[in-house]
Amino acid sequence: MFKEERAKSYRGIAICIGIFVLGQILLNWISPMEDPILGNTFYIIAGNLLMACSIIGIGLIVRYLYRLKKKERRKKAGSRVVFLDDEKKSRRASYSETKK
Repeated sequence: MFKEERAKSYRGIAICIGIFVLGQILLNWISPMEDPILGNTFYIIAGNLLMACSIIGIGLIVRYLYRLKKKERRKKAGSRVVFLDDEKKSRRASYSETKK
């Protein structure tokens, strides 16, 4: 379960890196041309936007991987869930039985 999610996350990081490279190409190679098709401003804005979105995407994916790692550690520890309300009720019941 965790390996599949980790593989998908790595694939997402690779896609974000590809988008970052595309933004870099738009910004540094196409925008300084003499007369690009859509104008220089469009390529500058598009390049910056693609690079910013890819950096945000990588940050979110790394955060997800970190949380997934913590979740995996917690699951490996094998600690069972304890409901405190049930324990309090059972203690009260046993206390009232001994009191009688």
